[in-house]
Amino acid sequence: MIVSLAANCGGKNTIEYVQRGNDDADGEETFDGGASIDDDSAEEPNGNVTRTAASETPQREAPATGSAIYVKASNPDAQDSFGSSVAVAGRWLAVGAPNESSNATGINGNHLDNSDDRSGAAYLFHDAGDGWYQAAYIKSPRTQTVGGFAESVALTTRYLAIGAPRENGGGTGVNPEYVADVTGATGAVFVYSLSDDAPQFDAYVKASNTGSLDHFGYSVALSDERLVVGAPREDGSASTVNGQDDNVIENSGAAYVYVREENSWVQEAYVKASVPERHAEFGHALAIEGERLVVGAPNQSQALVVDGEQMDATPEVGAVYVFERSGSWKQTATLDAGNSRTRRGFGYSLSLDGDTLAVGAPFDSSCPGPVIVSTCVESGAVYIYEHEAGDWRQTVQLKPSDLRTEDWFGWSVSLLGDELVVGALGAGVRARYTGEIYKYLRVDGEWQLDSTTQSSNIDPGDRFGVSLALSPTLLAVGADGEAGADGGLWADPSDNGLPYSGAAYLFAR
Repeated sequence: MIVSLAANCGGKNTIEYVQRGNDDADGEETFDGGASIDDDSAEEPNGNVTRTAASETPQREAPATGSAIYVKASNPDAQDSFGSSVAVAGRWLAVGAPNESSNATGINGNHLDNSDDRSGAAYLFHDAGDGWYQAAYIKSPRTQTVGGFAESVALTTRYLAIGAPRENGGGTGVNPEYVADVTGATGAVFVYSLSDDAPQFDAYVKASNTGSLDHFGYSVALSDERLVVGAPREDGSASTVNGQDDNVIENSGAAYVYVREENSWVQEAYVKASVPERHAEFGHALAIEGERLVVGAPNQSQALVVDGEQMDATPEVGAVYVFERSGSWKQTATLDAGNSRTRRGFGYSLSLDGDTLAVGAPFDSSCPGPVIVSTCVESGAVYIYEHEAGDWRQTVQLKPSDLRTEDWFGWSVSLLGDELVVGALGAGVRARYTGEIYKYLRVDGEWQLDSTTQSSNIDPGDRFGVSLALSPTLLAVGADGEAGADGGLWADPSDNGLPYSGAAYLFAR
């Protein structure tokens, strides 16, 4: 199956699906049925395409520029939420399915027994130069019911990090002995090294101050030889970096920085907001590049000033904290979106590229232009900041004129060079909550809306754009509510028999 994207700069795009099979004797293409990558059986559904194991996945040609591959799990099932998280690097694609339920463990285990509800799985795809294939089906080394494995994923060409925020281990540090925490949801991150064609388990990472319900691993980020992990429900009262790790301020949140040293991961910093606040959820979103780290706290309250008078703080406005390393990590800036009387969720998503930072605020209710205020509730916004002469300056608020209530524009963001892609998972032209992505280009220093895209197999609740990842050659888009019943890289998108099985779309840039 080829997925082609009709070019339509400045307008709507839809993904058109064309079934593709073997060339017949006359050179015309025929399609013999929906290939489904599942178990080792000889079952031949819908025609003469035999099901194969993940290790025998038939390769799929790389998409042409402007086209995409429709990607499904090799073992799709209802409620798996495949596509909740995505990451791309080089010729690698990682997709998380945190509600997948098999009781397999490790890499390429048996995925047929769904007895560990919502244990979670990650799927790693690779293009070695002659086509895309599923390189690995990855489960936690100790599968756990409701473990949330692959709630978050991060990739470089050398490492894959997988977050499991509901993992219940009680150990601390890197590669501790596993001891179950009675309350659970302490969280963990699993790191894998990438060879030419397969991942290898590298490390089991826990917080230095593991605590029940901290959700360590809710967010992860990788850059060069550094790993950053968010724990948005950590309860410490410390301020800034490497302070005392107590449990005084509920859900204030924390981030943890690890560095690769002598073939192991070593914790470099325990990072907190300068003024930790109850339920701020610092660490909900992360971005790191080189020696600059950005952390979102989307539930941070904000003191409201009206006509010079201090008013009661507005809850859940959000804030973003910038840290830089020069010998050690230090907080260098706190960013916000200005005075707000309403919830914004500023810092819910982040993307950093050089001196440009994109901040998603999907619950922003401001209105673009002269429109009715009631139609803008939680329509969303994205804020762009530039780092100039040592300071961060907000340059623009992005908010398309077609946004409606609960479009949640800014739920996800991905920035690379002069291109920005924004997910609005509540948006939809033909149906609500199908999801839509907006592509912006920076032209002569100004950000301009270039196009919007939805898939052509639109259905309510698909949530296209729930996750995003850009690389120099690829764009990955997650749609964790998509309901396709077929599996693998040759899946037929027309059968919507598995609600919330989820999908991903891999576009060539």
